[in-house]
Amino acid sequence: MEDSDHPARILLVDDEDYLRNGVKRILQIEGFEVETAENGAEGIKKGTEFDFDVALLDLKMPDISGIEVLRMIRQARPNTICFMATAYASYETAVEATKLGAEGYILKPFTPDELIHNIEKGLQKRRLILEAERLKADREARLLELAFERSRLNTIINLLADGVMVINQFGEMVYYNPAALRYLDLDEILLAEEILEILPPEVKEIAHRMISKEIFEVKGESVQFKLSTNPDLFVEVTCSPIPDHDRKSSQEL
Repeated sequence: MEDSDHPARILLVDDEDYLRNGVKRILQIEGFEVETAENGAEGIKKGTEFDFDVALLDLKMPDISGIEVLRMIRQARPNTICFMATAYASYETAVEATKLGAEGYILKPFTPDELIHNIEKGLQKRRLILEAERLKADREARLLELAFERSRLNTIINLLADGVMVINQFGEMVYYNPAALRYLDLDEILLAEEILEILPPEVKEIAHRMISKEIFEVKGESVQFKLSTNPDLFVEVTCSPIPDHDRKSSQEL
């Protein structure tokens, strides 16, 4: 069974009263919360409206086959673990049920131990599925938050009066803001473009020197140069190394 505060919910669909009531008592003694349906139509109604941990479905019923009940429940509640219960298992029905997502067959007549063993196996799979979905949802939430923070940071950097530029260890452009273009007297830069050759000579010299270092050092260098389009205007550039996970460095100008 599940946590004592939240017992596992089991759906039992079978048209035989004595079997349905007997199985219900066995499961309730084990601490499970059991809901029953006496035919396929009722099984579909309950199995699609409510989220059960495990469903035990009779294969042959007068109104609707267990295969159809399985199909409808799996479409509406794909995380409900479904078992087929039958004394008439065949290769064809086994293949069809498996394709529709049945966890397996429980052959009639079965003992209480066989029943509980299969239910516990189904609950274990259910727990793994729900945990995987929880982890996926947490990861997606973190990625969404990260994307929002990144977007906000980009907006802030783009509005800065100071220029910001990031070059990787191969001399390729990684990031820049509009102010960097103005101060470096550049019309356009493409991401991943080899940037060193089009930088002002003074900036190129210290950038090349820093990305050529084999050992990472937390030390920046600064240089001043005149804009070719406005010789009266001096621009000061500070180049600082940024370590990556391998302790190699890119350069921020």
